[in-house]
Amino acid sequence: MPEEDREWAQAVRDCCIRHVYRRRRDAIAQSAYEGYLQSSGGVFDGAPCRPWPNLSRHASEPWRAFADRVDDAPDGESEIETAEAAAREYWDSLYREAPPWDSDPDQTHWLAAVRAARRKALAGEVPPARGR
Repeated sequence: MPEEDREWAQAVRDCCIRHVYRRRRDAIAQSAYEGYLQSSGGVFDGAPCRPWPNLSRHASEPWRAFADRVDDAPDGESEIETAEAAAREYWDSLYREAPPWDSDPDQTHWLAAVRAARRKALAGEVPPARGR
């Protein structure tokens, strides 16, 4: 096979991998968001929330950061530790300080988001993360 064909084939493979990874990341983030809203009665940070498809990229990107942290949680990390770290990632992506975890009234909702994200990641409905 000519070198330029191999290069083209690799470029197409890389593009497909990025697309699949993006779809997986979005699906896990959407599940986390919907899990949080289901737990909180549709309220986040004191305000009613819109459905996932109606969120702007700016509003949905923190949920992708949350989902990334859940998906990359170290083996053996407890669910509560994952929820705390993922919530911190959410707030960090907005350049805002996270509320102190011990006094965060939304701990239950963050846990619901972690559980929803993990269920989606394990359900096989989305392709596995690279290297897993």
